[in-house]
Amino acid sequence: MALVAGSTKGIGRATAELLAKEGAAVAVNGRDSRNAAHVAAEIAAATGARTVGIGADVSTADGVDELLSRTRESLGEADILVTNAGGPRPVGFDDLSDADFADGFNLNFLSTVRMIRGAVPHMRSQRWGWITNIQSTAIKEPVPLVTLTNSIRTGLTGLAKDLAGHLGPDQITVNTILSGPVMTDRLRTTMAARSPRPLMLAQPTMVQ
Repeated sequence: MALVAGSTKGIGRATAELLAKEGAAVAVNGRDSRNAAHVAAEIAAATGARTVGIGADVSTADGVDELLSRTRESLGEADILVTNAGGPRPVGFDDLSDADFADGFNLNFLSTVRMIRGAVPHMRSQRWGWITNIQSTAIKEPVPLVTLTNSIRTGLTGLAKDLAGHLGPDQITVNTILSGPVMTDRLRTTMAARSPRPLMLAQPTMVQ
């Protein structure tokens, strides 16, 4: 069974669909319960996989607990965990407050810590598990005007390397995927924030 956080759209949804196509039962997650249920139903219809949609905010401890408990109730324990969440506020350092840094840390760092902590006991008991963290190429090379991503996500690389050694003897694999530019809503928002003028999408040319 696969639990994919932040999977109602973008890279998370594509990951959930791929796992379903490969035959996994999949827990789909987003903040909005109705949307999560809708996406889960669409994936089930397209793949024939067992799915469940769970509305839970993984930036909070209560949200992670709810996600894990409802996943267990519906599909069982997670053998595969994909940690994913929306990106933090896409602005530069001068426009960030302490609260912005705290929110970004909760959203992208602590959510991953809490989800892994909740999934590991089962993986250890069966001596198999797969943890994949969806991150950004900004870890390798900082991107302008996304200070929170550049700083917070880098710490997750260290966590993943630590856990790979720590959990390896239990046959639990830990990987980090550094996604490059993918035309998601998040990327559109970031591009618009960087642009000195309103971002204009090309219009189709009428052929006479």
